[in-house]
Amino acid sequence: IIPDFILEMTDKECEFESHERDNKIIIDGCFCSKKRITVPDKINGKHVTGISCGAFRHLTDLKRISIPDGITTIGESAFAQCESLKSVDLPENLEDINYGVFYDCINLSSISIPEGVTEIGESAFYGCKNLTSVDLPEKLQAVRDRAFAYCEKITGMSLPSRLKSIGRSAFEGCKSLSSIKIPNSIETIEPFFLEGSGVTSVSIQPGIQTIWEKAFYSCPELVSVSIPETVTRIEFGAFKGCHKLKNITNTAGLVDIGVGAFEDCGFSSFTIPDKVRVIDVGVFASCSQLEQVVMHNGIRSIRDSAFAECVKLRKIIIPDSVENIGRSAFQGSGLISVSVPSKVKTIEFKVFSDCSELENVQMRNGLERIDERAFEKCEKLKTLIIPDSVSSIEDSAFKDCSSLEQVVIPDGVKRISGNAFAGCPHLTICGSRGSYAQKFAKQFKFPFEPSSNFTK
Repeated sequence: IIPDFILEMTDKECEFESHERDNKIIIDGCFCSKKRITVPDKINGKHVTGISCGAFRHLTDLKRISIPDGITTIGESAFAQCESLKSVDLPENLEDINYGVFYDCINLSSISIPEGVTEIGESAFYGCKNLTSVDLPEKLQAVRDRAFAYCEKITGMSLPSRLKSIGRSAFEGCKSLSSIKIPNSIETIEPFFLEGSGVTSVSIQPGIQTIWEKAFYSCPELVSVSIPETVTRIEFGAFKGCHKLKNITNTAGLVDIGVGAFEDCGFSSFTIPDKVRVIDVGVFASCSQLEQVVMHNGIRSIRDSAFAECVKLRKIIIPDSVENIGRSAFQGSGLISVSVPSKVKTIEFKVFSDCSELENVQMRNGLERIDERAFEKCEKLKTLIIPDSVSSIEDSAFKDCSSLEQVVIPDGVKRISGNAFAGCPHLTICGSRGSYAQKFAKQFKFPFEPSSNFTK
């Protein structure tokens, strides 16, 4: 009778703990001080076909291991944290590489994945910071979450053409990875895919439909991305913090560009694709090199902080189709002039605040309200004509516009906050005699000039 567990001494320094299943042997553990280990192909005359979870974990002196071709399965974390391990000979008949198999093997330098492997499990090579070379098999279909995360010395990766799935954070923190070609068999680029990696260029093949959140977040060396027309969605922060990203091509298929998708990127111009109807929150915020944006007539909304802190953005033509401009949409930008479309009912909180170069603002009939701090600290703004349709000017709307000399206020304005023009020492209010504008000027001691353009 063969016992459930077998302890076999292979030499004076190594012994393997194992158990039998279906007349085959599974290695459960190894007690060994040797730096090089060869896993036996037989124990007690029976074939060894598998290695259990954690079987060789924490063997800190182990530098090389050879695994016989008869082994088809290696369990989770089997070699995790073998911090001296440099070389592994994997068996030809291996089917999958499971969760965390080589997790934190910080000295593993190269690995060749056998041709029969179809899946590389979660965190399989996580933290293998000296891994420089990986050969992936053509039959590989899935690379799971964090599979190669923080493999800091991988410089290139050739993904096989049959690959169907790449998990979240699969190559996160691979800061030496300079290029990668994503095959057209992939339909979705998952979140955090290459976050913090050193990739300089990305070629996305036709077939991919969605780039999920933070897929390329904070890739400091990324310069160019080719996006096929099959991509319709770019999600939250997908390219945020890619300071050197200057060239994005083939964006015509895009329908949705998510919150902060291109925040803090380095390109100088961008054409909004024709199918996009909303410029979402912070999409281009802090793009310090952005000088030109082309928007088509069909865009309905520019949301909060969309172009905030775009300091080189001097001019922009906002299409007549735009109905809403969100809070802080252009705050701190370099705008010199701007025209607000007639469909916009409210100039929201801080939309143009801190635009220190803004000299010319055209507001059209249809506008009803100028909200709090809308033009605060627009220090070069000198004259303004408020449209007839406006009824209220809210708190600090033009506060600290220190060069503002003249504002023409129509009879329709029935509310002006006391601080609306605070910090405007050279301001003269223009309007009709007996109007609310005249009463405001008198109450807050602004010079008043009657305007022939307005009736009593």
